[in-house]
Amino acid sequence: RVRGFQGPDLKRADALLATPKHFAGYSAVRGGMEYAAVDMSEAELRETFLPPFADAFAAGAGATMASFTDFGGIPVTANRHLLTDVLRGELGFTGVCVSDYDADRELIAHGIAADEADAARLAILAGVDVSMQSGLYNRHLPGLVARGAVPIAAVDRAVRRVLALKEALGLFDDPYRSMDARVKRRETRSSAIRRLAREVATRSIVLLKNERDILPLARAGKRIALIGPFA
Repeated sequence: RVRGFQGPDLKRADALLATPKHFAGYSAVRGGMEYAAVDMSEAELRETFLPPFADAFAAGAGATMASFTDFGGIPVTANRHLLTDVLRGELGFTGVCVSDYDADRELIAHGIAADEADAARLAILAGVDVSMQSGLYNRHLPGLVARGAVPIAAVDRAVRRVLALKEALGLFDDPYRSMDARVKRRETRSSAIRRLAREVATRSIVLLKNERDILPLARAGKRIALIGPFA
């Protein structure tokens, strides 16, 4: 999938940066709710949840996103062990780590950051290169560096990773790549593509028939509740 998105050359107009997420253990949340806590053994983390990321990075994925959840009691956005020691030190990831949506600000709600500046400090020191949505890095990193709360070297590392990624994507030469409306109409809205999309959608639908009473459903005397937005 990484190779399919990125193709042989990230500078091509039809290439997309692959961003495996969320690092790490996001799918093992308690109760199946994506904002819940994750609590697992080190063995389970390494045997089940890290190998897919390792494979994705080995295939060339240039970015990853930090999990929104807390992991073992520490929010991943502030978890230096996961985002620096494991992600970069053990898995050898050299790309860009992006925060989940507003996740650095959420460190205040988690109860480990005193305020927005403290949240930005915790995130950048943990290994989050890009603060998505909150704007905390823009507002607070200059002051944090000025008073010595964040080493300038930490900011330099994050900036270097972002600039290297932009260069790999060819954004310095063509910042508006992939935004040609004529190419879009020709390549993504053509009759052939629309026919293929319709065929894929049609073939992906599963209609369940209770042939030979294979389902444990009585034909009478039972009420069934269909719950959810698509019921």
